[in-house]
Amino acid sequence: MTDPTDDAERIAALLDGRLDARQRAEILARLGESDVAFEAFMDAAAVLREAPEESVRPLAHPQRWRRPALALAAALILGAIIVPFVRSRSGSADGGDPQQFVALLSPGGLPSDLDATPWTTTRGGAERLTDAARATRIGARLTDLTVAVQSGDTVAPQIALTVAALLDPIPASTPASSIFRSIANPRTSNQDRDRLLTHGIAAATSLAGNQAASKGAWLEAARIAASRHDTAFFNSARSRAMMAIEPTLRTIRVGSDDWVGVEHDLSTLLGALGS
Repeated sequence: MTDPTDDAERIAALLDGRLDARQRAEILARLGESDVAFEAFMDAAAVLREAPEESVRPLAHPQRWRRPALALAAALILGAIIVPFVRSRSGSADGGDPQQFVALLSPGGLPSDLDATPWTTTRGGAERLTDAARATRIGARLTDLTVAVQSGDTVAPQIALTVAALLDPIPASTPASSIFRSIANPRTSNQDRDRLLTHGIAAATSLAGNQAASKGAWLEAARIAASRHDTAFFNSARSRAMMAIEPTLRTIRVGSDDWVGVEHDLSTLLGALGS
């Protein structure tokens, strides 16, 4: 396995017993090079064994699976493979993880009155986004997804599919997109969903671009904090550092009691960066 874009179907074929002896030995040897990947393979095989029997369906689309359980099993393995791959391509192993910003928030779910689409949208077809705008949106949606998963919000699958759709146009993103589609799958257990989310976030932010994704992730967390009047979020060392380092964030009016104004400023900036 050289390019993770091709790995999803090959791993699914391995788990489904559709490879010959030579192909099976080749993939197992590759998995054996990484303790993490091989452990993920064993975990995924166990998940597949425990899954209920499902009828085999013909492939109507090359990215569909013959058996739904294979999508989850392959995604668990790909999570262990795709993260170091994209990190080696991006040259960065950290930076855009929205979980670090969500951890600063007071407990709670997504605010019901938060504008889910602060950026300009184009009607009648797929939007053409710059790399930075796409990364900003991905970072923001990863924050939303993390909050939704942690709070048990039923909107989490929809957000996961939005992340997958944003990733799709990025080269070599198929394995990462499949992770988020597995998160959206109602058959995925809470435990597996948490594991997939960690893998998916690392892959998505590295593929999209850590700096822009990190900015989008923080802005969305800040919007949630403003809607909750969460002063502690803005007073945290991490938030202060973000606002000091990033020139576009220095205009945010933090410290006033005008939470509506703060949220408006954050939404305006997020909309501009994501358009």
